[in-house]
Amino acid sequence: MTVFYYRKGDNVSGPMAGIDLREAAFVGAVVPATLISNNLAGPWFTASCAVGLFDKQGNPLPHPPETLQEMKAFRESKQIVADSQHAQGDQAVQSNYIDFISPCCSFSMKLPVAMEGQQGQCPRCESVVLITATQAPAAAFPTPLSTTQPATTQPAAAFPTPLSLTQPTPTQPAVTQPTPTQPATTQPATTQPAAAFPTPL
Repeated sequence: MTVFYYRKGDNVSGPMAGIDLREAAFVGAVVPATLISNNLAGPWFTASCAVGLFDKQGNPLPHPPETLQEMKAFRESKQIVADSQHAQGDQAVQSNYIDFISPCCSFSMKLPVAMEGQQGQCPRCESVVLITATQAPAAAFPTPLSTTQPATTQPAAAFPTPLSLTQPTPTQPAVTQPTPTQPATTQPATTQPAAAFPTPL
């Protein structure tokens, strides 16, 4: 990789990559008359002679597209490293402290690990208590509400009585047998003998 130096009077800055030299031109640290070189021992030449650094009017040229991609990837990698270091630092700080809740007044505080097992005075109630690490109680989450509507029981519909599919048995008309009439037996009338009238005189 090509490195660059730029000089202002007796002050020399570098080594730096071409990206950093262009960034210095963007902020005005390097101008067309600034002396630059690829070697600390020289030779030195003006920045206006560097191809692609300034235009004819002396304005710094933008980064080429491939350089922009490299810069983006480089900055993202630096950010990832910085985030990782920050997270590790937070974990280291947290591991040096314990959570303590005063058993007298329930005052919560963070104390150095070295104080665990010692006695100390609570800053709120001023009671002398034994310092021990307190496990934070698990958060009680409310029971989630059901998103389904309860089934409403509708009263059973009163269906009409189904018609019978069997044909009704036709009713035969009652046949009335004629009552046999017995011939009337007439008893012969008994004639009484006529009364004998006396013979007229």
